[in-house]
Amino acid sequence: MIQLNTPRAVSITLATGGAARAYTVAGYDYYGQPMTEVITSVAAATTPGKKAFYQIASVTGAGGGSTTALTVGTTDVFGLPVRCIDAGYVVKVGWNNTLLQNAGVFTPADTATATSSTGDVRGTFAPTTASDGTKRLVMTIALPGIAVGPNATRTGALGVTQA
Repeated sequence: MIQLNTPRAVSITLATGGAARAYTVAGYDYYGQPMTEVITSVAAATTPGKKAFYQIASVTGAGGGSTTALTVGTTDVFGLPVRCIDAGYVVKVGWNNTLLQNAGVFTPADTATATSSTGDVRGTFAPTTASDGTKRLVMTIALPGIAVGPNATRTGALGVTQA
């Protein structure tokens, strides 16, 4: 099992000459909930996933074995720790004490019933500046009433159940 330092989207890279095929990534989210994602690779290219994994347990290819070199990596798409359905809830984003305001691509939480082909159940953020292993990405996220307070629900705070 591979443990990441923060939830991140997975990528599949095939070597030149590799045939496109579906790969199932299985693992766990930040809260230990099992999750899967099917990533259909593109020959001789890197294909990013949509879900943010905290732990990767396995990657298996459909249709049997292959002799093509395969690399599994992570992208600069970070998983959010709480369900965020609107960019308006992202109050601030910054690297290392900067006041950078929301520079990046926000993808809202997928609120449909989760499957291996739907997006992340909490949402993701891809900053315009690449991570380098030394910078700290800091986000301030406002929470709606359904996520906190006396009427809060698990789905309101953490999103629909992972698939």
